Amino acid sequence: MKKSILTILILLLTSLGWAQITTTNPSTIIQQTGSTITITFDNSYMSTLNGNAGPLYVHTGVITTASTSSSDWKNVITPWPNSSNSSLANTTANKLTQIGTTTKWTLTIPDINTYYNLSTGTIVQQIAFAQQQSL
Repeated sequence: MKKSILTILILLLTSLGWAQITTTNPSTIIQQTGSTITITFDNSYMSTLNGNAGPLYVHTGVITTASTSSSDWKNVITPWPNSSNSSLANTTANKLTQIGTTTKWTLTIPDINTYYNLSTGTIVQQIAFAQQQSL
């Protein structure tokens, strides 16, 4: 598959709409089959999630060349969570893993194309996230 460097603009939305500190490993993401990506969220900067013992999940999708804006998420992994769909919205695929007892949580994407179920030729420009507590 053709390699394409992603411009990583991680949209971190929370119930209050404040930004969180987020890092990726590798720091430059390549859209390539078999390339693992680890996203680390530091919740010490978010009062509503700081000290939360979890479980925590992310709502995630991608901004592609077919997106009309930065809010036009494509290939969203799970539905937006509400009180009646938590078993569909909160799954092992979008569950965060806490790093020890710290305020840091990670999501590992083993392969961006498979994780987001991307069609051949889809070009990802951004990965978008909204972090949430279990409902």
